Amino acid sequence: MKTFLTTAILATTLFSGLALADDPVIPWADNSGGTETTHIAAMGENLNAQHQAISKTQEGVWAANSGSIKADEGALSSTRPAVVAQPGLMPHQG
Repeated sequence: MKTFLTTAILATTLFSGLALADDPVIPWADNSGGTETTHIAAMGENLNAQHQAISKTQEGVWAANSGSIKADEGALSSTRPAVVAQPGLMPHQG
């Protein structure tokens, strides 16, 4: 009887866990290719084109993503001076 009850409890636990293991619903995934979803790309279609564009911020160019490592490293080089830290704000760094 003890073996039967142990088996029943274990089976109930496993089956209840299986009921919860469902694919998550992602409300923002419009499956258009604009977001990285389960969109199936056509031959030669680049789903990451919008993410690979040159992005400029106040700090400058993050990356050109030109396909050339040398060109991308050139885009990432900065002529701005290094940031001067205030040690008082970071006591864990000594």
